[in-house]
Amino acid sequence: MRLAIGADHAGYDLKSQVVPWLEASGHDVVDLGAHFVDPQDDYPDFAAAVARSLTAGEAERGVVICGSGVGASITANKVKGIRASVCHDTFTARQGVEHDAMNVICVGGRVIGLELAKAVLGAFLDASFVPESRFQRRLDKLNEVERRGAWPRNRDGYPDRSNSSAWATSSGDSNRCRAFVVTRGGPTKTANPPCSWTTSKPSSSVRSSPKNTGSGWSG
Repeated sequence: MRLAIGADHAGYDLKSQVVPWLEASGHDVVDLGAHFVDPQDDYPDFAAAVARSLTAGEAERGVVICGSGVGASITANKVKGIRASVCHDTFTARQGVEHDAMNVICVGGRVIGLELAKAVLGAFLDASFVPESRFQRRLDKLNEVERRGAWPRNRDGYPDRSNSSAWATSSGDSNRCRAFVVTRGGPTKTANPPCSWTTSKPSSSVRSSPKNTGSGWSG
């Protein structure tokens, strides 16, 4: 697999050990730096370089190493088409790909050592997205949020999808909807019942005051 890897000064030591291992494992590694330790360098530069390498088609997946992995993941996720996450265990690294199509993994060079990093990166690179309808549906919704931004709220505090074709979900599941109630902490999903509409605009009764009566929705 062709990989792009980058690290700031905090991740330089781990990167310098990981790159030879990745190459010995048969991967084609594009090292985007840092190529020397500079305490004044900044993680966004390397995270963005890795992310752009993927979006340009120059790499299939990316690895970014900073002190904790957090700043790198935040930066990489600002680039459209990137799905990055901090992973310091093999379960998360594998499931992030299988369920969420994660394409960039971020690791903390001050958090884990070489052997655990090898195990985590191995799980990430060996995994593939599972093309089940539920995972594809969620990925489609994620991409819609990336394209449009977060759903606005209407005056009652419910997600207002009334002007979006994405109200009806994708992947053959357009007869499902979400119900929300307003709590002190904000709207909270309470149910996922079958709904009667298949078009983009829900009925006004559902948007204004949804109640689950057991046999459907009523205002």
